[in-house]
Amino acid sequence: MSDAAKVLNLLRARGQTLSVAESITAGLVSARLTDVPNSSSVFKGGIVAYSDQSKRMLLGIPSDILDQHSAVSEQCCQLMAIGARTAFGTDWAIATTGYAGSKLCYEESNTEAAEHDGLVFIHVVGPNASTSEGQLLRFDRENTRDENRQSTVVKVLDLLYTMIERS
Repeated sequence: MSDAAKVLNLLRARGQTLSVAESITAGLVSARLTDVPNSSSVFKGGIVAYSDQSKRMLLGIPSDILDQHSAVSEQCCQLMAIGARTAFGTDWAIATTGYAGSKLCYEESNTEAAEHDGLVFIHVVGPNASTSEGQLLRFDRENTRDENRQSTVVKVLDLLYTMIERS
């Protein structure tokens, strides 16, 4: 059974729902979830908010959070998850944000991107205020963008599953 199927089955058994806010994964989490038949009984939707503007407009991320901490931060990721849960009215929500990485960062002398290459934040929020947890992930700079994005999907679904079981 896939990681997505395990999450959806557990949520279905509890009568709970899920939504997603994605930046770094750009819809990959939603795609993984909807690969599972009958996922719509649990998965209510996702928002791909790749730019800062879309994070503000679609998820309600305050400009001061983006200015003070950046879009790739623990604070932003938590608010992305809260924004998705609010937008879709779900019990659970997950969020992903980060720098997928690219060897082009080094070739273009983009020092900020190169410095943060492979830095990813994931966050899960649940039905109550105490059900909120995030993780910082650091992927190898030699990984491809796709490897980092696929690994992020696995990690966030694993964190979600663990948190649902604990609740």
